[in-house]
Formats: sequence, C-alpha cells, structure tokens
Amino acid sequence: MHEASVARSMLEIVEKTVQEHPGAKVRIIRVSLGALSHIDDEALQFAFEVLKRETIASEAELEIEHEQLRGRCKECGEEFLSEVLERPCPGCGGFSIQWEGEGDSRVLSIDIDD
Repeated sequence: MHEASVARSMLEIVEKTVQEHPGAKVRIIRVSLGALSHIDDEALQFAFEVLKRETIASEAELEIEHEQLRGRCKECGEEFLSEVLERPCPGCGGFSIQWEGEGDSRVLSIDIDD
C-alpha cells in the first residue's frame, strides 16, 4: 500500500519538526498531494489513523489538499487547470493535451498547541 509509506513519511517529518517544541500537541497536519501522485485520499486517511496511534500526532487530524494539473492544448495552445487527465481542451474540445503536474506529496503545515 503506497499510502502507508506516504503516511509514515509524513509522521516522521512531523516528529522531527515538533521536536523543536517539547510538550507540544499536534492538532492538524495539512498535506498537499500532487496531481500525479496517484494517492487515494481514503487509503491515506486510513493509514494515517492507524500509524499515528503511538506518535506525537496521536490526536492530530489530517487535512488533504490537491494540486491541479496544468494542461496545454497542442492543437489550439489553450492553457488551463484540471483535476483529471481525461478532460478535453476547454478552448477547442480536443484531446491532444500536454499535461504538467507534480507527483510529489508534501507536508504544508503543522498546527500545534504548546
């Protein structure tokens, strides 16, 4: 399960970051999933809930944001944003699209109570 390794990596980042704040409680972890990361939200949430139990983030909530794909139509040159690869060009309706987007996931922010 790819999502379990992503959740584990996120929690490692959180633990390293929060070490600078002894006694802090992690409340919210915000992550961004790249448009091409192929990470399933529900599977990531499940893995996070299981793996956080014995960590400093045991009471934390996970908030997930998604980056959009950037498309450029090879036929008409239209540039646009999309959440799915199967979308036609909004300018001409064509499907000859060059897609760009991140495949990475990253921790955006960590909310803590000192």
